[in-house]
Amino acid sequence: MADPTDPEDYKNLGFSVFRNFRNVNEHLAFAEALENEIEKNSASLSLLEIGASYVETLVSDFIDWPFDEAVLLIDA
Repeated sequence: MADPTDPEDYKNLGFSVFRNFRNVNEHLAFAEALENEIEKNSASLSLLEIGASYVETLVSDFIDWPFDEAVLLIDA
């Protein structure tokens, strides 16, 4: 079993979450939920690691997104 405090596990989770969303609405819902949880528990390194991994993957893949969807997510 993986160590739940291993930063690599959080990076992999952020990457996996990103890859499993089917559309921009799912990305928006996840981003909103993550933001809400970070506001409630701003000291959580786990949430910050997951968020950082998700955003890193998102930014690297934006070039493949339809322009309108990318703009919608960025604006949100």
